Amino acid sequence: MAQDAVSIGAGLAPKERRPRPLLIDVVVRLAKEKKLGFWGGLVPIVLMIAFAVLAPWIAQAPPNQQNGDILLQSPSIHHLFGTDEYGRDVLARVAYGARISLVTWSSGRLKIRAAVCRWMSPPWRNASMKAGSWEK
Repeated sequence: MAQDAVSIGAGLAPKERRPRPLLIDVVVRLAKEKKLGFWGGLVPIVLMIAFAVLAPWIAQAPPNQQNGDILLQSPSIHHLFGTDEYGRDVLARVAYGARISLVTWSSGRLKIRAAVCRWMSPPWRNASMKAGSWEK
């Protein structure tokens, strides 16, 4: 009788959960433990990247298209951020400007990585990479 109770209870034990993927685990832990870092850092960066990548679909008009009939229009359903003094859609200009900012940011990151790699390389390699060292 005691064995039957143990075997019945063994089937009711909770199953072990599979571990979450690393990226999802990092995001969940960051959202729980570092709220300011998550909402003030990661979320705006992800939104800016998404805004820059989706710029051709978000913008209703090319960023440099001028329209003299709608100069300095306030925000409306047709122009969510309004228009500027030349009748250009401000949302389109912001979206395409975000693409330029994204390219500038990523190229700066690559330059920093190259500088760190050079700084961490052995001294004999740095000496051979100095300007004019190939002339000797």
